[in-house]
Amino acid sequence: GIGVATEVSDRFLSGGGTGGSGKAVGVVRCDESAFVQRYYAMIRNRTMTRWEVPDGTADRAKVVLRFRLDDSGSASDVAFVEAANPELGNSAVAALREASPFPPLDSNTRCISENELRAIFTVPEA
Repeated sequence: GIGVATEVSDRFLSGGGTGGSGKAVGVVRCDESAFVQRYYAMIRNRTMTRWEVPDGTADRAKVVLRFRLDDSGSASDVAFVEAANPELGNSAVAALREASPFPPLDSNTRCISENELRAIFTVPEA
């Protein structure tokens, strides 16, 4: 599903999975797993350090990226879904591509493999 990108600053929206409405006791949803949250934080940090925000971009401008990861941690299908302008969106796409590949997925994080993931990146305040 698609999350709403209002005030979810700097977090991942969930991957689009298929799941029934049944609840398994003791099973944490993939996106809520601490291992997956740490992996998402690492993706965000590595991407942010490579993001060259275009001059004149407003502080706190947001970009929503979508992408997939394979088991080896390589990102594919990277695109922006939402951005203040195409230049800002493309700069965030380039940063995530440059940050990839990420560490290989293991048994704790493999549940995100091949899902469509969405991440919100917010331009840091100057």
